[in-house]
Amino acid sequence: MRALLHISGSPEWPQTLSAPSWPLLPIGNRPLLEYWFELCVDLGIEDVQVVMTDFASEIEAYAGDGARWGLNIAYGFEKENDD
Repeated sequence: MRALLHISGSPEWPQTLSAPSWPLLPIGNRPLLEYWFELCVDLGIEDVQVVMTDFASEIEAYAGDGARWGLNIAYGFEKENDD
């Protein structure tokens, strides 16, 4: 089974928390993104495509290939101003 996480764009709410990379915002001392990956594992998902524009290097540095969760993570990039 596969999952698509679309995390492009920067919502306004993390800016009030001084968090430039909202998917890496710590919730209970772990990044929000980690909870999503763990949910994928719990649902039996093995392949995850992460689509992003902003903070791509931070996300990729944190998640890598997904091996620590038992996932195969691939990355895609949304073009800016692309509907």
